[in-house]
Amino acid sequence: MKRAFIYRSPARALMVVMASLMLSAKASAEEKMLIIANKNVPVEAMELEELNRIFMLKRQVWPDGSPVVPVNREASSPARREFTEKVLGRSMRSLANYWNQMQFKGFMPPVVQESDAAMAAFVRNVDGAIGYVVADKVPEGVRVLGEIP
Repeated sequence: MKRAFIYRSPARALMVVMASLMLSAKASAEEKMLIIANKNVPVEAMELEELNRIFMLKRQVWPDGSPVVPVNREASSPARREFTEKVLGRSMRSLANYWNQMQFKGFMPPVVQESDAAMAAFVRNVDGAIGYVVADKVPEGVRVLGEIP
């Protein structure tokens, strides 16, 4: 009897793990990576190519001349890794090298926030700010300029 329990226990544990993975996959499928900006930003939508230019500091002002304030997640964030690969077309290592070179030219990398909530709060409160969050709904007080596929 005890032997049967030992064999069932790993199978049962595996079923629990598989069910948890399926539920978390469903939850993450409902979440999207949204491009968010301060409500005062003078654009309604953002293409990924333009977002790339902003985060690589090749575009530093909005169409009305006000400064662009790009905001990143911390380097260890899965959202940052995905953003870096999909939008910037770089690896994290390549991006770090790029920022080292840019700092020698007098440019500072984007501001960093440690969570989606902190990102949304910063973007909401800083004129010209643009960033990204992983969310199933739009954070309050920001404008959504697009979605990162």
